[in-house]
Amino acid sequence: LRGYAVRLRENEMHQTIQWKWKSIAISTSACALLLIELPTWNLNLSPTQVFAVEKQMQVTGFNLSAIDLKQPLILSISTSQGVTQITGDIKLDGKPIKKLSRNFTRINLAPSLKMGKNIVAVSGRYSPASTSIKVELTGPNNHISQQSGGNGSIDQVLAIKVQ
Repeated sequence: LRGYAVRLRENEMHQTIQWKWKSIAISTSACALLLIELPTWNLNLSPTQVFAVEKQMQVTGFNLSAIDLKQPLILSISTSQGVTQITGDIKLDGKPIKKLSRNFTRINLAPSLKMGKNIVAVSGRYSPASTSIKVELTGPNNHISQQSGGNGSIDQVLAIKVQ
C-alpha cells in the first residue's frame, strides 16, 4: 500500500509539472529537474546511515521563440579571477558541443537549438576551488546569469523550450 501511495504521488507531481510546462515558463529548479526527466535514484538507506552531498546542480528552465534563434544566443562561462583554470564540457541533449578551457569559454547556441526541449549542461572542474564561476546566457529579450563557487565543481543545466 505504501509503494502504491508513493507511485500515485509521483504521478500527480508529473501531471502537475507537465501542465505547468505547457502553460508557463518554468523558473524553479525542482520543476526543471522533473521536466528534463533525470533518472530516479533509488537509495536504500537505513535511518542510521548518513551521507553528504558533494555536488550541487543549478537548473534553469525557460521558453524561447523560434524567431529569437535568428539572432545569437551566447552562452559564456567565466571565472572571478584570471588565474582560475576550468576544464569540462558543454553538452546539448547529452552530446558534447564545446570543451571548457582556461578561464573563459563562449559559444553561440542559436544554430544548435531545435524546436521543442533542449537541455544544455555545463559541467566540469575548476581550480583554485575558492574562486567562483559565472554562467551567462545572453540573447534577444533574454539574460540569464548563474554564479557558483567554493567547491571546485560546476554543474549547471539550462532547460530551453523553443516554440
